Amino acid sequence: GVSFEFNNTRMCFVGSHLAAHTERLPTRIENYIDISQKLKLKGDGELSSYHDHVFWCGDLNFRVDMDRDKALQLIEKKKYAALLETDQLISVMKQGKCFHGFREGPIHFPPTYRYNRGDRTYSEEKMRTPSYCDRVLWRSLPGFTEDVKLEKYTCCDEVMTSDHSPVLSVFRVRTRLSPSPQPNSKECCIVINTAGVSVTGLKMTDKADIQLWGEWMDDARQRITLPLTSLIHQRHSFQPDLPSFTPADAQHVFMTSTTLSINSVLGFKSYLTKQHIIFAVRQEQTNKLKQTSMVTVAEGALSLNQVVSGDGPVVISDVDLCSKGVKEGTAFFKLSVLWTDKMSQNKNIKEGWLLKQGGARKNWKRRWFVLDKDSKLYYYETREHTEALNILSVKGSIINDKGSGRQNLLILETKKRTFYMCADSHDAKNEWLEAFKVAGAKEKE
Repeated sequence: GVSFEFNNTRMCFVGSHLAAHTERLPTRIENYIDISQKLKLKGDGELSSYHDHVFWCGDLNFRVDMDRDKALQLIEKKKYAALLETDQLISVMKQGKCFHGFREGPIHFPPTYRYNRGDRTYSEEKMRTPSYCDRVLWRSLPGFTEDVKLEKYTCCDEVMTSDHSPVLSVFRVRTRLSPSPQPNSKECCIVINTAGVSVTGLKMTDKADIQLWGEWMDDARQRITLPLTSLIHQRHSFQPDLPSFTPADAQHVFMTSTTLSINSVLGFKSYLTKQHIIFAVRQEQTNKLKQTSMVTVAEGALSLNQVVSGDGPVVISDVDLCSKGVKEGTAFFKLSVLWTDKMSQNKNIKEGWLLKQGGARKNWKRRWFVLDKDSKLYYYETREHTEALNILSVKGSIINDKGSGRQNLLILETKKRTFYMCADSHDAKNEWLEAFKVAGAKEKE
């Protein structure tokens, strides 16, 4: 296999020769799983998780399960679609036994094996049924499927030096050039307020978690862990409410209520919307020496563009969980994500000027506000002052922007007092509104 990056687009090419003969279909499937598990070109996980596009080609040796004479009649009439109805590769892909998520172009050419060398007549040696042994497949990460266009898929009958007819594919791939920041644009940070994942189809113990990461993060080694919060064996009327996105057949639910602030290598939206969150479902396993460790049992990928394209919490269903190139389960994600200015070292959620109404005199004064990652809101007389005039706990408070009398008004209702603040602009007001929600404030209905 070969892995490389071009114009910020990660591509992988795999060439393989799988086990021959019609009856060795199970061995071919094992060959595919073995290659998917052991071929480590980038990262330690699934090939498809670490590459935007994977192209897999070669003598895959899948056969047409049909009587030879009937197959020859169909070939003579160019009824290739009828031949493909008994094609082993198409069958096992539909069953999910191998090449999950891969695509293949339409086949409008005759079977490529087995020919007599020197001409293009099918060999009568061992009376094998002509088959489509030579194939080209590809798959892309979510959000990138439209970036690959197949322009040609055919065989090269003019090449007669082999008992195979070579197969040719031509693709046009749209790559992702490094974005240049627009004038006055700010670098962004992704803030995940709440994250929840429910999983179906995987057999796991009650000692499990999910890890999220991505190469776009400032620290590529950073791992975000979502602990297991519910192990569902059977639903009862007295069972605590589960997240609304949890499907009826969910077996495990992973949740975190911790605010996660993630800086990226390049913080511009045009860059981040082309990136992915990779996630791994792990469970505790014990080796022969009775040592325990967390081991990945399945992986998947989410497009950041899917996560940040909507308003409020985003629910993404039917995310494939794969192991060794085979789908093993399904994940259902719910994420509440905010774009904000790139975090400083103290990782505050939001900083800026707001006009604040006094509690006693009801006069308005301009104050410097800081909302930190612990959901504490500080306000200062000026930006340069280090001693806060007041500190508020935002978590559990009520925030709304439905007041009248002043433009860009924000109303924060805490247990002790209601605070009235005004932002400098409509956009700034919306940024603060989202920041308060990230910090745990509830929007007034």
